[in-house]
Amino acid sequence: MVIYRSFYEAISDLPPNEQAKVWAAVFDYGLNSNEQQLDGLASTIFKLIKPQLDANFKKYENGLKGGRPKNLTETKAKPNQNLSETKLKPNENENENENDNENVNELGFTPPTVNLILDSFPGFKDAKKFVDFYTAKGWKMGAAPMTDWRAAVSLWIERNAERSSQLPPAQRPKVYKKATLD
Repeated sequence: MVIYRSFYEAISDLPPNEQAKVWAAVFDYGLNSNEQQLDGLASTIFKLIKPQLDANFKKYENGLKGGRPKNLTETKAKPNQNLSETKLKPNENENENENDNENVNELGFTPPTVNLILDSFPGFKDAKKFVDFYTAKGWKMGAAPMTDWRAAVSLWIERNAERSSQLPPAQRPKVYKKATLD
C-alpha cells in the first residue's frame, strides 16, 4: 500500500475524530481489502482516495506475475544478405560529355589572365591579386558562378576606392598623376 502526500493533506483538514475514521478506513481497505461504512465528509474523502488505492493494488498484483512473458521460441535466423563476392556488371552508360576547355564554367565563362585584365584596365595594380583571389574561390561571386569578370574588376576597383576614402588622409594611398609637357 502507498500513502501519498495528497492523502495526508486532505485528511489533515478534517477534525481529529474524522481523521481517525478516514485513516482507519484507508488502512483497513489497503491492507485487508475491507471497505468500512463512513458518512459525511469522511465518506467523501475516502471515495476520493479509494481509486488510487485500487490502482496501486492492481500494479502490485501485475508485478507478482513477473512482467512480460519470455519468448519460448528461439529467434528465427535471418538469411545472410551479405555476399562474399561482388558480382561485376559491365557499365552500360556511355559518357557523351566532351568538354574541351576545362576553364569554362556552365555559363560559358572563361577566367581572364592577368595580362587580359591589364589590357582591359590599364593601371589596375591588383590584377594578380584579383586572379589569385577568384581562382581560390573557383571563380564564384558568393555562391553563384562568375559570369562577367569585367564587372567584377570594376566592382573591385570601386570597393578599393571606397575603402581608401574612408581612411584618414595620412593612411590613404598616394596617387601620382603623370606630368605632361606642354
